[in-house]
Amino acid sequence: MPSKSSKLDWNELEYISWKEFKKMAPPIIKLESNRIDELIKTVQSGSDVYNALIKTRYELKQFIQCLDHTENPPLSYSCTDRLSNAILSLSFENTGSNEKLMATLHYILERLNYVYNRIEMMY
Repeated sequence: MPSKSSKLDWNELEYISWKEFKKMAPPIIKLESNRIDELIKTVQSGSDVYNALIKTRYELKQFIQCLDHTENPPLSYSCTDRLSNAILSLSFENTGSNEKLMATLHYILERLNYVYNRIEMMY
């Protein structure tokens, strides 16, 4: 008989169909882009954080456009690179920014990584 802990340790990969991915990814990306828009309003224009947020928003928009124009899997590297670049743009060290900002950025990164990780699990 398996122990209770073995059930908790079991990890199932969640494969997703192309159709499901194309339905799921854009709303998540757009929601996080909207969060970034709100953050942009709270940081000093021209600061490193501001520039990172602007770059991230641009890359996310480019990713969505690429996804819209891709009819069948797999996504091209140039398309997945857009999402990867957005994630990298937000991956900066805490440079004295407020805790709420950093917590929101961490949450956005988790959501973007969730979408990015699903790309390899599409069929």
